[in-house]
Formats: sequence, C-alpha cells, structure tokens
Amino acid sequence: MLGEDPFISAQDETFVTYQSKGPAGKPGDEEIFTYATWWFMCGPEAYGALSHRCIGKIHLPTVIMRGETDPHVDSWVPKASGAIAREMGNQRVRIVQIPGEGHDGIENPETMLDEIIRLVSA
Repeated sequence: MLGEDPFISAQDETFVTYQSKGPAGKPGDEEIFTYATWWFMCGPEAYGALSHRCIGKIHLPTVIMRGETDPHVDSWVPKASGAIAREMGNQRVRIVQIPGEGHDGIENPETMLDEIIRLVSA
C-alpha cells in the first residue's frame, strides 16, 4: 500500500481497525492508523515485531508478565519468548500470568508490583 519506500510514500491513508483492543467491538476497542504509522509501529519490521530477535541477547534475571485477559498479547507469546531466552543461555527467566489483568497493568497493579519487587530483590 505504501509503495517501495514507506518513509516517503505519497499513498498514505487513514484506516480504522475494529476489535483491535478487545473482542466486543465496543467504543475503545478500535484504533485509527495511517498506513505509515501502522507500518512503523506494528508492521513486520517494527521494533516490537522484532522482539524475538532481541530477547536472546538479555542475560539478566528476567520476568515476562502477561495479563490473564490481555487482548493484545496472545497467551503463547510469553512462553515462546521465555523459551528463546533460555535457548540463548538465560536460565533466569520467569513467566508470570497476572490474574484479572488486561494489557496495561491497571486492573491488578499490586500483583504486578510484587513481581517487579521480586525481580529487583533477586
């Protein structure tokens, strides 16, 4: 859609993604992007999309947290990320699912904070 160079594309347009933040299709479950904004934030070369390449370089104690009801991060992602880190030599990886938590940490901040304190204290 952006042509060969998304940095200088004249074909940038705005679009809406429905149910991108939740399954219900209620207000707040959608996002508005331009093609270029989506490409740089979410596309296959976006930093977030390359995290599987970076996690293997971390050799510090690591906790990977996911909210139990997170609509953005699939339940398999933390386990797969942890497996990559372990395969690359970091055996100090904990995977934690936060009960009652969504994506942003506001539903169960006490449990998330406890996990962070546990990580830093170790």
